[in-house]
Amino acid sequence: MATVGAGSRNWDKLITKSEVDNATGNTRVYIKNVLNDWVQIAETYFVDDPNDPSRRPRKINKWKYTDNLLSQGLPLLTNTYNRVNGKNLSQSEINSLFFKNEIPKYNNDRAAVLNNNNNYANATEAEDQRSRFVIDTLVPGVKDPIGGSTVNSAGTGTITGQGIVPPVTTLPPAPVLPSPNGTQPANGPVQTDPSLNPVPDTSETSVGETLKNIEVIEKNLRYPLDLPPTGLPYDFIKITSYKYVPGGLNFSPGSRTNAVQRYKTKTPITSVILPMQPNLSETNSVDWGGDSLDPIRAALGNFSMGIAGGIAETDFKQIKNAFSQAGDRAMEMITDDSLKDFIFAYFAGQAVGSNLQGRATGAVINPNMELLFSGPRMRTFNFDFRLTPRSKPEAEMIKKIIRSFKMNMAAQRSTNNLFLLSPNIFQLEYIFSEYNRTEELHPYLNKFKPCAMTNFTVNYTPDGSYATYGEDGSLTSYAISMSFSELEPIYQDDYAEDYNSHKTMGY
Repeated sequence: MATVGAGSRNWDKLITKSEVDNATGNTRVYIKNVLNDWVQIAETYFVDDPNDPSRRPRKINKWKYTDNLLSQGLPLLTNTYNRVNGKNLSQSEINSLFFKNEIPKYNNDRAAVLNNNNNYANATEAEDQRSRFVIDTLVPGVKDPIGGSTVNSAGTGTITGQGIVPPVTTLPPAPVLPSPNGTQPANGPVQTDPSLNPVPDTSETSVGETLKNIEVIEKNLRYPLDLPPTGLPYDFIKITSYKYVPGGLNFSPGSRTNAVQRYKTKTPITSVILPMQPNLSETNSVDWGGDSLDPIRAALGNFSMGIAGGIAETDFKQIKNAFSQAGDRAMEMITDDSLKDFIFAYFAGQAVGSNLQGRATGAVINPNMELLFSGPRMRTFNFDFRLTPRSKPEAEMIKKIIRSFKMNMAAQRSTNNLFLLSPNIFQLEYIFSEYNRTEELHPYLNKFKPCAMTNFTVNYTPDGSYATYGEDGSLTSYAISMSFSELEPIYQDDYAEDYNSHKTMGY
């Protein structure tokens, strides 16, 4: 048994896809959201057929929304459809379009998958499952390979073999949406199918959080909760968390992958969308330090390098020459009348730890100062956001965002508590959104390598006083500050590769 992709469809300009579970006959529909991620918006489920008097009632296959924001008056499907197509349809209009026009197409796609024997482990399984989908669960369009019956398009009965069962369900009307104050329906009093109103998720562990391995409250979080008006570009900061992947100990040429490569194919844990902030900046720096090499140390250095070179090549003649050259150079310094007193004072000062040559001769040895590169530095980034809830759903969203950051940056304990595991890491992105265009990396802002969050601060009273909304206790405003440090430095080849492939500002 497996989930089989039923292909993708274009609903006007909206891209959708569906998947079919060939074990249950259920199907799920997904759309691409503002993050360009696939998000589930609808699925099928089964209810008992009230018109079937048998002791084992057969099931009727129905559709329902699984849009988590629908019950909060912010339906993802409606907002995404309007944004992509440049329209301003209401939820009831979208409901009519989706259930009356699109659902039959998804039913046909599912029937094509379930009627294809190649989508099962073997011929016996295909025969058993398809017969069950016709006799027991009434999946629209599925044909019984034994009796020849085919479920009608409404999923209420079969066309041949068993006769047509009178329909017991109709296409569902638009769900009632709450008004901003939560008292009256936003689109008028209409009759609704309870299956279209998803039950709000009140369990914090229902979307991936476990006591053993805490990952996330929800996969996609955003502030502000409202999408911008249709046709208005909306640039934003996207912060995505991933499980930490060690770099390993293999440092042989060409074998070690950089941080960007290690996370390219990994599954994200959480994506948080936050608005652009003022004072976006970056600082690139490397370490350069002063270094000195006086003539005496230079002579000794040349001598040491000659010794090392001779040993490396097992050429004792080079070792002999190195000793000879070092001796000749030292003898030149000592026999030079202008340097004789200084040399003696220098070595005497080295013996007692004092600057005797300065006291005795009034001169210091030329240090030959030079600024030398000593290594790269890691970049750090700081962000400050003010989060002000304007509704109860937005207050809940802010709570989830704050908790998600705190969870992802926290160290993890191993199962036996013997070790501490690295916290999750974060990929930061500036996302650019142009009219009628899919979001992409901002071409005129810097890119980031994967980062560790080194600090997270929450100010629960940024306005200087304690104030809450009386209905649920949410604070009237929150201020969060985050500090990130990239996992590895920026190298020159990073810019060359990035410019040729992405045409961005680079790191």
